[in-house]
Parts: sequence; C-alpha cells; structure tokens
Amino acid sequence: MRAMLRVTCVSVALAGAAASTGVAEGRSPGHGAGRAFAPVWFCDVGTHAISARAAVNGPGPDPDAPAGAPGSWLPNEPWVMTHWLPYRESDLLRVLNTNRVELRAWLNRRPLADLARAKGTSVAAVVEQLMRPVRSEYPSAYSTLLARALRTFSQRHLMQHMLFHPFHTPAFNAMVPKVVGLRWPEIIALRRSRLSIADIMRRQHRNPDAGMRKVRVAMVLAARGGVSTQSTPRLQARAFLDEQERALPLRWNTAPGEHTAH
Repeated sequence: MRAMLRVTCVSVALAGAAASTGVAEGRSPGHGAGRAFAPVWFCDVGTHAISARAAVNGPGPDPDAPAGAPGSWLPNEPWVMTHWLPYRESDLLRVLNTNRVELRAWLNRRPLADLARAKGTSVAAVVEQLMRPVRSEYPSAYSTLLARALRTFSQRHLMQHMLFHPFHTPAFNAMVPKVVGLRWPEIIALRRSRLSIADIMRRQHRNPDAGMRKVRVAMVLAARGGVSTQSTPRLQARAFLDEQERALPLRWNTAPGEHTAH
C-alpha cells in the first residue's frame, strides 16, 4: 500500500476464485499450504472503494508469491499476519544506519536487501548482527526465526507490511466488527459517508471508548502470543504494541479523507 494513501481496509482471503474472511477469523495456514492467495486488503480512499491491488503502483509481487498474484500478496502465515518480526526493529535501524522515514520510502519500491547493499554491507552481515540477541533469547527457535529474518530482506511488501501497516492484523480485523456490531462491508459503506469508527459506534448506540479498549486488549493478547510462541523478541513485541496503542485513538476517531496509519 503506498504510504500517502489514507485507507480504511478489510482483509479478504482469496483461494482461487473463492473468497472468505478466513484471515480475519484467525485461520492462517502454513507457508507450504499458503501458496494459495493470501489476503487482499479492500480499502476505501476518501469516498471511493478500491482494491489494494490497484493501489500498488510499480513493484510487482514478492518473489515468494505464486504466479498471477497481485503486488499486495502476502504469505498467509501467523507471524506475517500478526507482525511478529523475528528481530528488533530498533536493531535494524541501528545496524543499517537508517530511520523509519528512509525505510518507508525505500520499501515503497525496493526490498531491504537492496538497502543493505546500498549501505555498503551484505544481507548476511546485517542478519548476523540482528539475530545475535535473538539466538540468546530463543535458542530453540533460532533456526526458524533466522529463516524468517532472511525473508524480510528479500520480500519487499512483506517487510512493508511488517513495519508500516499496524492495523492490518487479525486482532484488529476480528474485533472491530464485534464491538461495532456490523460486518466489515457495512462498516466500510458507512465510512464512505465520512464517519469514523467511533461515529459508527455511536450510531449503533454503543460506547466507542469501550470498543476501543476491547480492541486494545485483542492487540495485547496478540503481542503476548508472539512472545509465548517464541516468534518475536519481547522488546519488539512491546515496541510494536506501543506503536499500535499510540496510533489507535487517531485511527478510531478519524473519518476517511484524513490521514491515519493503515
């Protein structure tokens, strides 16, 4: 998704010609089985509904994507869907001598591996430094996390999703319809009328603050899940949750047409 678009999205998992809301319900097959199409995010920009396929302008799908997949394709795996980065983002910024502004701009067009080379180093050297503390924290899961870390360098859109789409998660997708009392297509239809999620909840005679608290609890549980399954370092889980919590009030109370995080 291009960074400058203001979007309201719903995830729809595609398998061949059939569509379901499987990802929002938390069903995430492994990568081997998941070479079926992973979620496409259907979004409204202002008052116009678009597919995230159309929003991707330029880069094609990631190298791991099956033939014919859109540029928005993601592997339908829990660690990807739930943003369980296998190393600390703060370490990535330090090792590559970069910042989130440069990283966001780079990932709009090119994979992280190219940035490492542009900085005069190699993927192997960077990953070795990133994974050194992870080896100490999760020795039994290290080989799995190392393989995932290498994929974050070769898969441009995967990494863009991991770092810059904090609300493209099963926790958010599943909980919002529950607290609002409407299905996602109905929520999106109302948001095209320039209503925030909080506005929609008030129309439903529901307390928007209570709803937001329930969404936060779901995000906390997702972060804890990443740690309990040894899928993401504790400090990274905390940092990503902090980012979600900072952005959630704006996301909750902002109407379409105004900038919010994805």
